[in-house]
Amino acid sequence: KAYQDGFYDVSLTLFDRFLKAYMQSDKKPDALVYIGQCYFAQEKYLKALDQLEPLLKTQGIERLRDKVLFWLGEIYVKGRDYRQAEEFYQTLIKNYKDSYYLLSAYKSLALAQFNDGKFQDAVGTYRAIFKQFRDTPSAEEAFFGICESLYRMKDFSSLEKELSGFVIQYPRSEM
Repeated sequence: KAYQDGFYDVSLTLFDRFLKAYMQSDKKPDALVYIGQCYFAQEKYLKALDQLEPLLKTQGIERLRDKVLFWLGEIYVKGRDYRQAEEFYQTLIKNYKDSYYLLSAYKSLALAQFNDGKFQDAVGTYRAIFKQFRDTPSAEEAFFGICESLYRMKDFSSLEKELSGFVIQYPRSEM
């Protein structure tokens, strides 16, 4: 509850207390991930990294591996290490097709590629989002991301076609 309410210092104390009291608990990996997320929320990215990275090598956390991969990607994005972030997102996307974090990983991957100047890669990722998540609000964002990437690539003829399609498909879009 403290974590959900944004009381991260209190949460860290409570998770630490839990880990000391229940060292053999099967919920230990969950607590460790929450600790990493607390540090992330506090913008203590190195501490979050130190907390989460060892979990990838830990046995018995398969059910949390997608979550760890996603948050490691987010940490590397904050550090502007887009290539490392891409690796984590791509691993999640490739190996965890049913993950709760799948759409978020796709969106973060596209943004990391865009921010790294890999506009052609970003177009490909945005197209994958548009295709796979067509019935979500993310499809509109992805379509616009394609347009924005084409603009940055100065591919104005392709941009004109995409923008025409965007306006037809989303005539009331705020974008």
